[in-house]
Amino acid sequence: FRVTVDRFDLVQLIKKAMRLVSMKAESRSIDLECTYDESLSFEVVNDPNRIQQVLINLMTNAIKFTPAHGKVSVKVARPEADSGIISLSVSDTGIGIQPDDLGKLFKEFGR
Repeated sequence: FRVTVDRFDLVQLIKKAMRLVSMKAESRSIDLECTYDESLSFEVVNDPNRIQQVLINLMTNAIKFTPAHGKVSVKVARPEADSGIISLSVSDTGIGIQPDDLGKLFKEFGR
């Protein structure tokens, strides 16, 4: 695959990714939400296609393992306003990962 580096607004990219998975979420009555501080800029220089792909994968997995009428949340934050670091997290109201399965988390082909 080809890496493309570009300047883009991360929040707008997240909203676009959320639109792409919204039908799947709606079919299961799952709410999608994005939270961020509107007073801060989330302009980044990175590969927007790869970031979008990762977001879609995370949100699709969250939707898959969230019961009907649950919620999938994407949160964007700047832990330190001047540091240039942006935190991006995807969470859901699913059952989570069993403690016995945590060791399998980063192994290939694991569930």
